[in-house]
Amino acid sequence: MHRGETPGWLFSFPPGHAGAGYGYSLPVVYLIWLSVVLALYPLCRWFAGVKRRRNSVWLSYLWDSGSEGPGTAPRF
Repeated sequence: MHRGETPGWLFSFPPGHAGAGYGYSLPVVYLIWLSVVLALYPLCRWFAGVKRRRNSVWLSYLWDSGSEGPGTAPRF
């Protein structure tokens, strides 16, 4: 593809369907997804501990696992 040239798959049906040979296989996508979840889990546990140990005002604006959920009033 030359610079300024539009790839053919961009305007195909269904829109954005790149066809065979593009992207990753489903098992690879699942492996990437699982890796991201496992990598973020320790960070989430650490942050939950920080929220439990501290009473900082800025932390009260973030979702509290003991509250009704996102959008509820923060506890002070």
